[in-house]
Amino acid sequence: MTPFPTLDRSIGRLVGRLTRRRALGGLAAAGAGLALSGCARVLSGVTGFGSDGTVDDDLAYGPAPRHRLDLYLPKDPGTDTPLVLFLYGGSWRWGSKERYGFAAYPLTARGFAVAVADYRVFPEVVFPGFNQDAARAVVWLQENRSGFGLGAGPVHLVGHSAGAHIAALLALDPRYLAEFGADRSALGKMVGLAGPYAIYPSQINYIADIFPRPPNEDQARPVALARADAPDMLLLHGGDDGIVASVNSTALANAQRAAGGSAEARVYEGLGHRDIVLSLPSQFATGAPVLDDTTAFLNA
Repeated sequence: MTPFPTLDRSIGRLVGRLTRRRALGGLAAAGAGLALSGCARVLSGVTGFGSDGTVDDDLAYGPAPRHRLDLYLPKDPGTDTPLVLFLYGGSWRWGSKERYGFAAYPLTARGFAVAVADYRVFPEVVFPGFNQDAARAVVWLQENRSGFGLGAGPVHLVGHSAGAHIAALLALDPRYLAEFGADRSALGKMVGLAGPYAIYPSQINYIADIFPRPPNEDQARPVALARADAPDMLLLHGGDDGIVASVNSTALANAQRAAGGSAEARVYEGLGHRDIVLSLPSQFATGAPVLDDTTAFLNA
């Protein structure tokens, strides 16, 4: 277990690769950086990370090399500390948990324990291998949470882009959890950021190889799997998303409500595909209350 420091309200220029702090004690955030799917940004106004906590690194939740997660714990976690599994994006082709501390820190500062999990990606696996990995991670967290001082309770899902797609399928298709001996009761709520919930993967050249066309392609389309007993959903999207259109979130929310479930879509005007996940830390100052909306929904 490694302590992670308090990040103060210093204004820093943060460019390049994200560096997670592991020095003992307080540390001004004046020189870290971020790489998100090849996108470098200048970040300033580091705020909102709150009090010291700990990171348990590289915990194995399964047998494969990419079956690893990092668990971020707030200071003095207790039996009432809620637990989140964060699933990053990367077109089902790439991604690294080490680069997503920026998404975990602000949630941890709000009192959540946050697991950031790697999962197998193409070409090591094709659909639905990455969904099975997410289910395996949920079950592992449920079986081991008491060892980190956390009480019994559901695992909330938060995902961005491909990670939101994985989270939605985990929430909507009970077969994934059932494969590992769990059911819907293992899950709490789901927050999706810019998820491609309504696409036909076989019709998109870039990902067609990742989603070999099954007898029923709707198995890979969350919008076609709406069900009344699915977790409550908050589907957040940027209005200027040029990679995954915001209609994906509104379509899934509409489908869930039509099926008798609970779902809401919120579209933030002016935000692009990466902006919405970069809005989780308050220092990015995009003007979109993604962190506030996410934590209010999960705590409601």
